Amino acid sequence: MNAVAKVDEKAARLEMEAPAQPVAEAPAQPVAETPAQPAPVSVTPTPQPAPVAPKKKRRAGRFLLMVALPAALLAGGAYVWVTGGRYQETENANLQQAKVSIASDTAGRIVKVGIADNQLVKQGDVLFAVDPESYRIALAQADAAVATARLNVEQLRAAYSQAMAQEKSDTSEVAYAQSQYDRAADLAQKGI
Repeated sequence: MNAVAKVDEKAARLEMEAPAQPVAEAPAQPVAETPAQPAPVSVTPTPQPAPVAPKKKRRAGRFLLMVALPAALLAGGAYVWVTGGRYQETENANLQQAKVSIASDTAGRIVKVGIADNQLVKQGDVLFAVDPESYRIALAQADAAVATARLNVEQLRAAYSQAMAQEKSDTSEVAYAQSQYDRAADLAQKGI
């Protein structure tokens, strides 16, 4: 209770305890001595007691506004922060993806599209047809490279066979030259 409320309360008690002053009443019938002029009547208003405010309700309202409401907001915010948005929730451990990126292993010009927008597809469905001409050209180049490699192998085999024959010929020439040397050395020793 503050000082202003105490003063107001004391003033109200004093006014209630003070005796009421007699009020001059007007005679019921006009007296002959007085002409037709009525006597002045003074009416004193009775003071009303000051209304006393319920203090408990005001304190409860203050408590609600100052402590309970911020605490409730803080608790609600903490709950939303802890449970909302940071973790992905799953039901029955099944995840379904709304969109799937599609990429091809090969690059090329697309000549046919086998599906329409927003159509459901299954594994194995043909989605796009790529122009095969560039792959035919690449296959022909690879076949030509294989043929060239085979020709090189045949040429190397022929060169190997020729080198083996040359070695055999050179070996026989070395043997003939050795025999000629031995014969000439024998003749030289004999003095012929």
